[in-house]
Amino acid sequence: MLLILLIACLLLFITYFSGSWIITFFEKTGHVNLSGSFFDKFLFGLVLSLVYFNLCSLLIPLNFYVLIPLLCIALYEAFYKHKIKSFNNSVKSGLSILFNRKYVLITLAFAILLVVAGIVAPLNWDSGEYHYLSIKWYESYKLVPGLANLHGRYAFNPATFVLSAPYSFTDIFGQALYTLNYVIALMFYAFILKSIYLSKNTAMQIALFIAAIILLKVTLGNISSPSPDLLAAYMVFYCTYLILNGIINDTITPGYIVKLLVFISFAVTVKITTVLLGFSLFLLLHIALKKGYQFRQIFFASIPLILIIVPFLVRNVVMSGYLFYPVVGTNFFNLSYEVPPEVIRLDYVFCKFGPSQNGNPDYYLFQTLPILDRIKSWFTLYVSHHPTGLILTLLAFLSVIPWMLLLLKKRKRSCNLIFTLWIILYLSLIIWFVSSPEFRFGISYVASTIFVSVYYFSYKIRFSENIQKKLLFSFKVLLLPLTIHYLSFFHLHPASYRFMFQSVLIKPLKDYRYKHTPDFPFVLLRNGQKLYIPNDKEGFSCLNAEGPCMNWPYGKLKMRGEKIEDGFILETNEVEKNFPYVNILFKEK
Repeated sequence: MLLILLIACLLLFITYFSGSWIITFFEKTGHVNLSGSFFDKFLFGLVLSLVYFNLCSLLIPLNFYVLIPLLCIALYEAFYKHKIKSFNNSVKSGLSILFNRKYVLITLAFAILLVVAGIVAPLNWDSGEYHYLSIKWYESYKLVPGLANLHGRYAFNPATFVLSAPYSFTDIFGQALYTLNYVIALMFYAFILKSIYLSKNTAMQIALFIAAIILLKVTLGNISSPSPDLLAAYMVFYCTYLILNGIINDTITPGYIVKLLVFISFAVTVKITTVLLGFSLFLLLHIALKKGYQFRQIFFASIPLILIIVPFLVRNVVMSGYLFYPVVGTNFFNLSYEVPPEVIRLDYVFCKFGPSQNGNPDYYLFQTLPILDRIKSWFTLYVSHHPTGLILTLLAFLSVIPWMLLLLKKRKRSCNLIFTLWIILYLSLIIWFVSSPEFRFGISYVASTIFVSVYYFSYKIRFSENIQKKLLFSFKVLLLPLTIHYLSFFHLHPASYRFMFQSVLIKPLKDYRYKHTPDFPFVLLRNGQKLYIPNDKEGFSCLNAEGPCMNWPYGKLKMRGEKIEDGFILETNEVEKNFPYVNILFKEK
């Protein structure tokens, strides 16, 4: 873990100070005030890193060498611009608040959970399927045309994989170091806890604490893996928090709107499910019109958003031929290496119908079932396997009841903007549940919907001073059984395994699925390049292949040129042959 700590410090230093630099640049060129929290500067640094890494990936591999220009910017900002002093003061001030005698037990409970979650082996199943492999491709090669012909999931293209690749240092340490989620989780929970402790608004304290508890569900299973689920959930919630806080305190300025536009655009590149955040742009537009802001100022300041979205879309097209993968019908360019439509349909079917099934899924049956029958199957699955996810989802959907009662009492004027924000989140919740009801895809909307509802109705209650004084004690009491529950969760999780302390002192634990697999089956492509063919029954997984590996049998693959960087193309399309249910939804009526 010492290596994780070392790389985490490097990542934080580069990201924070490059974020500080880009904020100053935006403020001078766009003439807007973007000043914000420590966490805001960190996020702006992630955005700048993503834009830079995306552009670099078109020409060179994303290994540690691409960090050098960003490190130079960070050193310039920290020492030449003398920002290191304000950084140190911010850290000292934050730590003094977090570990204040009044709050230390709460902070320690969250810290223990985050540390233990970071030490145990990666728990995310999808990481072994394609997360590690995607990052390995980015770190080893420049962007490969038609890479999705090897595995459609490579075209999901989340920002977290791009951001993780340069900090992996695989060639140096002989093992990839996935540090990004460690740092993001630390920054996020430090911000949330500090906001709870400093807030004089009891309703906000309660709402933030409940949201922090809910988001542990996505946090603790993803810290030690490079999964995009963690950052996607944080971005949706954080944007919700910023909008709500701006409404409450009437602080939504042109700079505030630009900051939200940057964060929402960034969120979309992290995970496509966050695109539903776009609905909140209508609320921001309404507020801007109401305040009489000059759109010319916001427009010119928002031009850099093009740099966030366009490279992301270019990468999508290069890897798959689709502008948005796996959105059917976004193959506008008819490229020679474009993945066959059956590949994108297969991922669409898996994403839409997989979350409602357990064991051996029947994709034939589920594509023909009415939606109510699919919901019944989802409910049955979650009752037995994911009861917490079921309860939280039901609470989010049931939040409609108090809001409707409020409307019936004709008090809607007092909560017009907050009610609109809740409507946006509730609509997003419905769309998520209908399109792909995997809880980890929707936990951000579940947490945000509950957060806004709890805040508003807690605010209406107007707690007495006696209750306010007992609030921190209540938080401590609630955290005790929760901490014990999650510690037992780590112990019993099937992906966990026993280890000695000295085995994690230097390097983190590896995923249990990593194995030495000699005699891995392969076929030869051009110039003797091996294409490995997995066989799960025989213990051959693409995770352990030494080169390109086709996860699923799409058909006969060929190289587009003499080198791997030239890309891949499917010579024969055998997707429907091997997955006969793939076109059921798409057959012409």
